[in-house]
Amino acid sequence: MKLTRNDYQELATQIEVGNGTIEFEKDGETLIIDYQAEEDGYVEDDYHCGYMNGTGAYVVTSRTLSVLSVESFDEDGEDTENDFNDTLLEKEYEAAA
Repeated sequence: MKLTRNDYQELATQIEVGNGTIEFEKDGETLIIDYQAEEDGYVEDDYHCGYMNGTGAYVVTSRTLSVLSVESFDEDGEDTENDFNDTLLEKEYEAAA
């Protein structure tokens, strides 16, 4: 499986905080990614924004992603090669903060 920048952007949108798994299908192949994602931030309250300026919104200040395992297989369940790059996915995930 050959992944494009758009594929990495799509994968990044599927990541949720905590431990998880993404199944991504392309050209008759399936890519499975196990990951751990963390997010830090704060709530915009009057303490952070000044009296009567707090919105109550959660502001993400940083994100980290650890890819635990990656495998790919075809329609018959046979293992296939892929060009997965965990650094590119980590950058896409962190940029979405």
